[in-house]
Amino acid sequence: MRLAAVLVSTGLVLRGAGPAEFGWAELRKAAEERGLAARYLPLEADVLSSLKPDGFEVQPGRVSGGDLRGLMYGLLEAAEQIRASGRIVKTRAAPVVLLRGVRLELGPEVFATEWFPSRTFWNAYFAGLAKARINRLKLEFTVAPFPYLLRLPLFDGVAVEGMTPYERGRNLDALKQIAGLAMEYAVDLAVGIRSFETPAAVTGLGGNRGLYLRSALETLLAEVHAIRAIAVEAPEEMREPVGAAVSAVGRLVTIESAGQAFHANWRRVEELAEREAMPPTAKLQGGPAGLRRVAGVRFADPQYARLVARCAGLGAMGVDVGVTLPITAPESRMAHFVWGRLLYDPEAADSVWRTNGLDDAMAAAARAYPRVAGESELQAVQRLHWNASQMERALHGQQASALADELRQVANRARYDGRLLWGEFLVANHGRTPHESFLRAALREFQAAKTYGEKLGLAVAELDRRIAALTQQLPQQEAVDAALPWQAPAARPSVLHRPLLQVDARKPLAVPLTIGSGSTVTGVTLRYRMLEGAGEFAAMEGSVRAPRWTIPASALESAGTLLYYFELRHAGGVWLYPDPAVEAPVFQTRIKVEGVTKQP
Repeated sequence: MRLAAVLVSTGLVLRGAGPAEFGWAELRKAAEERGLAARYLPLEADVLSSLKPDGFEVQPGRVSGGDLRGLMYGLLEAAEQIRASGRIVKTRAAPVVLLRGVRLELGPEVFATEWFPSRTFWNAYFAGLAKARINRLKLEFTVAPFPYLLRLPLFDGVAVEGMTPYERGRNLDALKQIAGLAMEYAVDLAVGIRSFETPAAVTGLGGNRGLYLRSALETLLAEVHAIRAIAVEAPEEMREPVGAAVSAVGRLVTIESAGQAFHANWRRVEELAEREAMPPTAKLQGGPAGLRRVAGVRFADPQYARLVARCAGLGAMGVDVGVTLPITAPESRMAHFVWGRLLYDPEAADSVWRTNGLDDAMAAAARAYPRVAGESELQAVQRLHWNASQMERALHGQQASALADELRQVANRARYDGRLLWGEFLVANHGRTPHESFLRAALREFQAAKTYGEKLGLAVAELDRRIAALTQQLPQQEAVDAALPWQAPAARPSVLHRPLLQVDARKPLAVPLTIGSGSTVTGVTLRYRMLEGAGEFAAMEGSVRAPRWTIPASALESAGTLLYYFELRHAGGVWLYPDPAVEAPVFQTRIKVEGVTKQP
């Protein structure tokens, strides 16, 4: 049943601002970028009760939404399709997680920034939230913000040192502006107050904090009509003033207790190893929970976001993700798209969150540090080196920038941590199995860790002591005074290959390889086989100048995991790529058959 027909024509000049108007504007903009005439765009849009809230359906002639926000998402989806392919295909979607929120943690210093009162900044920010399908923004203040926003008749003596009445009014107007823009982009606004303590700069409050809190909160909710929720971490004596203020407003305002517990069974799913299978969802159901609060992080991990989305989809009210400042940085934009789009649909392709060439490096950086529950030393070392190699590949050929330099440092730190952890593990094993090979291997790991530590500017004095102690423990080898009878080995060339994560079965697979100029490679071989199959790796020769192979469809008949690697021959022998000394020895690609994919 159709609830309301918007029936907006693409040629109509839209009046006012709102979610549907923003969606139409983006659709027209995409068409202009593609050089597509307006007659090829959908001509009508409506709201249908048959669609779920925030859900949508896109067809070549019409876009429908379960509500105005869903209609906006549908129009933005149509715009994405136009940009990607120049045409619109039928698409139907509904969110897995109903409440998809981000949390900005703000201190009193935010009122002195240039971006907080800037309408230009917030217009662009809310447009990004809408495109990322984030439907809630929480402004979480670390201390009570009321003295910076309001003048209360009963507390006329409360003031902030150095702040004029004009500046206080400007701050309140900025908050009203943010609330108004949130409505235009269909984003629910919440205000969080982590502590009701006031900064030292606030004077004249006295001892009646409860009455001041009630009066200030009641005034704030009356002044800023778009605030939908108040999230508090209040002590027991503050609950009554907060409840009384919300009750007196005369409209629906939700009181949330920040940091509600998440179900223990779902936590178990979030801590799964990277390739561990999901347990049956029937075993995980245990009643609804509140908001799942995710700590603020610099970089976002798509794998973790997908797991949180699947868990929250079992009954949680929603997910509230902390996003670190500056919120205009590339890593912040990536975090919005990772969490928003994957909470909406955890099965979505990676293309929905990839926005620039550094996104893969940032995703690997996010995976490099968190330790998985039950992870062994070997698994931790493999994870650190694997993600370091992913960062290094993604950074290959990228232009120098502050973000790229930081990601290279993160990769070096992962290498450092991996070498150090494995060296400690080898030393411990020598205590159980006293063989000098453990000590020699540990010595190499500590020496490599020292090299990375010096690159990072870390103190390496302790490593020097460990290296000296291991050197004394090992038997001294005879010194060789004569010159070595062989030449130094040739330097490995720079090589680049980006494996596909998943492809369809029964189709040939193109495998390109890039070899840096000036290399001494004389021949290149691709070796491949299915993990589930028997036999040796098949071999295919390639051209050194333009190495590219096509694995035949006959070798990819069934679902499973394709393993492959490259042999680069030179005058002194053979280089293997990937290099098994520093990363996983093979590339892996999942082969899918009609929606059934075996996990590698």
